[in-house]
Amino acid sequence: MQQFSQNIKFKYSCFDRVVLRGYIRWLFFPAGVVKFLRLMGFRKLSNGVMRILTDQLNAHILKVAQAKEIPIHWWPSVDGGKDGAKQKFVQDKYVSPSPCKGDHIYCILTDKEPIRTFACRELISKNLLTYEKLYDCRKPVKQYYIYFHDQLLGGPCYLKISSYLPFQCEFYFNGHNAIALQLDKQGLHYRRHGNAFVEVDDPDAIQNAVESLHGRAVLTRITYWMNLFFKFDKGKYSTCSKYLQHEWYLSQVEISSNIVFRSARFCTSVFERILDKFQRLGLPESITRIL
Repeated sequence: MQQFSQNIKFKYSCFDRVVLRGYIRWLFFPAGVVKFLRLMGFRKLSNGVMRILTDQLNAHILKVAQAKEIPIHWWPSVDGGKDGAKQKFVQDKYVSPSPCKGDHIYCILTDKEPIRTFACRELISKNLLTYEKLYDCRKPVKQYYIYFHDQLLGGPCYLKISSYLPFQCEFYFNGHNAIALQLDKQGLHYRRHGNAFVEVDDPDAIQNAVESLHGRAVLTRITYWMNLFFKFDKGKYSTCSKYLQHEWYLSQVEISSNIVFRSARFCTSVFERILDKFQRLGLPESITRIL
């Protein structure tokens, strides 16, 4: 690219799609679930006992939605599509073209998805005594997709909460939206084509925004939204046990690198060279060298 530097307006690389997953690791094993229920004061092991936690979580999310007037949609009755259909639905129905500031919740989509979880069975021992045993299984569980605009990460982002043990969670944001939010705060004009920035008043501001977005800041925002929604209703108040703390891991990270040329004719020249280079890689004599 050095030979084309005079014809390049600006270039940048940033996070694009980022998905993190939250796990309570010790609840992924039957023994861990049994220990957790004992610590929570449950003496009996049963499907009904595990369901109590689900009912409390459902009740809390419903209370938050009612208090904040957040619309809740049952996804199969709205669209039911896959591969980004939820994101498109929220974008089309709730996201305003004008810049959004601060924290704002768009809606909650609920769906049922098969997950790895647990079931309890009552068995009879050789001494004819009954006892309960916990088994790994897969079954459909209600999932909450909470879509919102975040004061740091922009939007739409989503927090996905599984309503049954082991309470897996997922968090999504887009790095381009986070950069756009920083540019809006600085009052800088920019233009995007698809997801990429193709024009901006101050190209250095993009790089500054990229460098300011670090893991600790993202985790702080995840914690904020988890503290709002991942709680269990106890009647007059909601709480979350110290034993139900998630650890967050990167699940998917897409890096976007963009070069914006001053004119399309310069880009065409480079693009043709790239095509020629990779086309020649597939020729028979090239394949033998690769192998």
